[in-house]
Amino acid sequence: MIHSLLDLLACPYDNHYPLTLEVKELKGEMVIETGDLICPECQHHFPIQHGIPNIMPDELVKGKGDREIDDRLKEMEERDIDSSGYDLRYTSLKYKAKYKTLLDELNPEQEDIILDLGAGTGVLTASYINKCKCVVAVDFSFQSLMKLKGKVKRDSVHLIHADASFLPLRKGIFDKVVSNDLLEHIPSDKLRRAVIKQIYDMLRKGGELTLSAYHLNFSKKIKGLLKIGDVRGREGYHSDGKIYYYNFTRKEMEKLLGELFEVIDVKGLQHELPVIHLIMGEVFPYFDYLIAMFPFSNIFASEILLHCVKR
Repeated sequence: MIHSLLDLLACPYDNHYPLTLEVKELKGEMVIETGDLICPECQHHFPIQHGIPNIMPDELVKGKGDREIDDRLKEMEERDIDSSGYDLRYTSLKYKAKYKTLLDELNPEQEDIILDLGAGTGVLTASYINKCKCVVAVDFSFQSLMKLKGKVKRDSVHLIHADASFLPLRKGIFDKVVSNDLLEHIPSDKLRRAVIKQIYDMLRKGGELTLSAYHLNFSKKIKGLLKIGDVRGREGYHSDGKIYYYNFTRKEMEKLLGELFEVIDVKGLQHELPVIHLIMGEVFPYFDYLIAMFPFSNIFASEILLHCVKR
């Protein structure tokens, strides 16, 4: 962590700004390796570990709660374990079209302050950090953030260990928010709405949201009926029951985001067209990128992308 992050942080409990910084260990002249962030109003202490502020909600730190909290804790643990091999899977040619479409919609510009929500190991983040003014990358997997830390060479990229429904950031300061495959893993409608409201609060008026999530396409409906496949039907758990997921319809996503945002674009991602995929082979990702531009592609899309503007 560097001092300039203090300009962006606020207490997630009472929105107090600024937080007080107590430095315990410096790395070089700029980087705060260990220390504490303290809210002068409510006296909450948030540790800085390995240069990353840890500002998680009490229920996730203490590890006690209801099914929703249990689901989130199981996912946190699984994401930490999976962080070492994540990049090998998700930087393959198969995902190239998806990240290109996300980046096109995000359209990072030199003066943008961007919030990357659910940044993980930074597969998407690393592709645009040199194209904007500042990035705040948030994830609740600490080990994933440690992987991302190894890719970051700029002082204008800040990492925060936090939960998407409990953001320790000042309101109305971000030009853009990007969130890739986060919302479908939030284990209740109430929490999903809380995350969307947090995103809305973080953006300035006219700010833009680019968000992708699982989509309930034709293939998943069939798999749900036949009870086959890792991700099928409306909702369930994958990764051996450790990660909750929810498949949205296009109408659901447009309604959910449309309550606070103007939805200006909807595209399909990761189209499931097995016969065409087999015929085209390694060329298929380029075809996948092109058909994302046409509305009919949503029928086959395993994910859906929405580009929105804060009213």
